[in-house]
Formats: sequence, C-alpha cells, structure tokens
Amino acid sequence: MTDDTTQNPFAGQDLDTLYRETIDQQRSHLLGLQETFNKRCESAKVVAQEKLKALAPEDNEGKKTILQEQKATLEALLKELKHAIDESTRTVMKRLEEINVEREKKIIADLEKQLATL
Repeated sequence: MTDDTTQNPFAGQDLDTLYRETIDQQRSHLLGLQETFNKRCESAKVVAQEKLKALAPEDNEGKKTILQEQKATLEALLKELKHAIDESTRTVMKRLEEINVEREKKIIADLEKQLATL
C-alpha cells in the first residue's frame, strides 16, 4: 500500500484555498518582475542620459549611437521580462490544472459515495 501523499500531492489541503493562494503568489511574483523591470529600465535611462550629457551638443552621431544602445538594452530587458512571465505562467497554469484535476477527482469520489448509499 502506498502513502496517500505520494499519489496525491495535495492530500489534506483545501484545494480552493490552494488554488487562490497559487494565484495570489503568481500575482505577487508578476508584480515583483514588473518592479524589477521598471528599475532596470530606469537605470538604462539614467546611463543613457549621463552618456548624452558627456557629448558635445553638435555630436549627432554620438547621440544616435547612445540612443541605439539604450534601445537595444531596453529591448533585451523586455525580452527577459517576457521570458520570465511566460515561464512562470506555464508553471502556474500547470499547477492550477493539477489542482483542478484533484478537485474533479474529489467531486467524483464524493458522488460515487453518495450513489453507493442510495
């Protein structure tokens, strides 16, 4: 006979609460990703501004180069953010699906018990 927790990782837990907690944790995680992204973008902006201040006003090529570097940095940061969101969302969706499957199993088991008493 196997331990119930090896077959059901959610044994003994309230599935509705677990579902809500998982969503809340994901929301907090996404807000953290957004905050980090915003800070990194602001940092890139400050770096570009400092570089621009060091240029002569008539150095249009230098300005163009700095702005292109800033754009590349921001695009890389956005790509990282999208990757982190995609990866996190896939993981959470899988977990939520697992929780829903357990909910359905519980409902079916309860219905079978009710039918057995009829």
